[in-house]
Amino acid sequence: AHGIAKLGCCIYCTFLLLVMNGVQKEDLLKSAEQKIKDYLSRHKEFSESAKVWERIFSPDFTSLSEGKIKSTGYVVDTLEAAVWCFYNTQNYRDCVLKCVSLGHDTDTIAAVAGGLAALYYGELAPDWVEKLRGKEMIDEIVAKLSETTRSL
Repeated sequence: AHGIAKLGCCIYCTFLLLVMNGVQKEDLLKSAEQKIKDYLSRHKEFSESAKVWERIFSPDFTSLSEGKIKSTGYVVDTLEAAVWCFYNTQNYRDCVLKCVSLGHDTDTIAAVAGGLAALYYGELAPDWVEKLRGKEMIDEIVAKLSETTRSL
């Protein structure tokens, strides 16, 4: 429950909400930055934690070389790597594969980036989905969730 981790979750959820509201990739970082600045103006307790997140909103962040991206399990490295992979690819499959090619904590980074990419591109890799372990259980959960959301 560290402030850096909480703010990281807030940043990621902001990206997801903006995508759900139709914000395009080229406007996503600026829009997220503004939302986070607004949030921080109301939640001063995150002022210190916000400093470690400045790089992700810097103008040159998406054009950094791969060697400048850390792919560890540390929340800042994870979200930066996930967002960088999203911005340096054009579809879900390539985004996830880019995460894996970074090495280190690839499963975490690919899960975070994959969530963003799937939401943005509106598709998954169908051949990957078919090979999921426990796919039947996942299909049942999705069906139940779909029923629930239809009734809302």
